[in-house]
Amino acid sequence: MTSAPLFRSLVLLALLGTAVVAAAKSDSAASATPVLFKREARFNQRFPADLTPDRPAVPVSPIIINYPEQWRQWGQPGYAVLEFVVKATGYPAEVQCTEATDRAFAKAAITGIENTFFMPALKRQQGVASKVVRRFEIVLDAPTLPPVPPKAPAPASPAP
Repeated sequence: MTSAPLFRSLVLLALLGTAVVAAAKSDSAASATPVLFKREARFNQRFPADLTPDRPAVPVSPIIINYPEQWRQWGQPGYAVLEFVVKATGYPAEVQCTEATDRAFAKAAITGIENTFFMPALKRQQGVASKVVRRFEIVLDAPTLPPVPPKAPAPASPAP
């Protein structure tokens, strides 16, 4: 009867040790170089080739894509190519990344698009769903420098 609690505690310690090793591996991956991410986009909705909207979908506000924290030490710019559908209501759907510098950049771009509202594409002055393909550059914010104080004016020479 006493061997069952001992066995349970050993299994628990083994699981805990595995979790610690997995966490250490994920931390070390942040210092590695980026791995190119490529995938083919697949959509549930088919768009006819002749459906060209009179006006394409336009974001209402700037699309905010945050630089991934795990690559902040890397300090290099990244990019992501996204394909997504803007519904007739203006909300993005089926956001997919087809190419990116790294999976972290892909996730950051997808999150940025999902949090953006669009003016839908127009066909005969009615909102229609449209497929959008767009490349996003992700740039690390430049460090802000303190403002330079203005120079003091030179003292005026006395009048003769």
